[in-house]
Amino acid sequence: MKILFFILSVMSSAVIHGQSYFPLVDSSKKWSEMTCGVDAWNISPANCETSFFKFSGDTVINNITYFKAYKSGTLEQSWEIQGFIRENAEKKVYFRNLLGLEGL
Repeated sequence: MKILFFILSVMSSAVIHGQSYFPLVDSSKKWSEMTCGVDAWNISPANCETSFFKFSGDTVINNITYFKAYKSGTLEQSWEIQGFIRENAEKKVYFRNLLGLEGL
């Protein structure tokens, strides 16, 4: 019985597909982030802020193409550049800050 179960599980794993890949770095997407402090008296979130992020306009630095990464506050009225972002063929995302430091 154990052998039959093993054979069936191996055979069924051959037809299972993972989820589809959707690139993170895409100029048609917008991301949001909420940050909150903690009120020490009643241990509940306080001073919450929402920030939005988008990738727009490309630029080339050292022969590498990046999207410009922008951040805005809750009202999304003014966007400030935060750095540059790119995604390579291996689906790894790199962020380069305004000081020129880059990391995964």
